[in-house]
Formats: sequence, structure tokens, C-alpha cells
Amino acid sequence: HSMSAPLKCPPPPADLFRSALINAGYRASCSHTNPLAMKTDAPMAVLWDIMRCWIAEHPSKPMANSPGAALLAKPAVLKANFCRSVQAMSQAK
Repeated sequence: HSMSAPLKCPPPPADLFRSALINAGYRASCSHTNPLAMKTDAPMAVLWDIMRCWIAEHPSKPMANSPGAALLAKPAVLKANFCRSVQAMSQAK
């Protein structure tokens, strides 16, 4: 949720975001301290690439000269695969 705030977009569902990380070859899991938080070994650049791909599929309109516009101006290096991964599903569900 905090990554989508500067982009002025609705956040991707947590299981889809974790799936994109797992499908990219990284580990991802839920955090026990916060239901919206997750743990991953992916670098921040990969996280932002996933958000760029999410915005490409679910367009938003960040304000010009905003931090979100600057983040979206950079092209994504990674093409995120949002297909649901069984490993991304929360054990609590």
C-alpha cells in the first residue's frame, strides 16, 4: 500500500504482488506483524518494476512533477508476471 501512494494508484492485491515476486525468482512471504507487509529478498528496483507493470495494466494519472511521475518515467526492466502462484497464498487463508 505504501508503494502505491506516490503513484496515486490502487495497490495490487497482496497475493498477486507476492506472485509477481515469486514468478520473477525471488522469495516472498507475509509478515506476521502487519497484514499489509511482506518479506522478500528482491531488491527495491524489482519492487518498483513490478509496480510499473501494475500501473501499465491498471493506469493511473500521477500529477506532473510528482515523485510518482518520476518513478513511472523510468521504463521497467523486469516484465512482471501476475499469474497466481500457489506459494504466494497466505497460509492463514
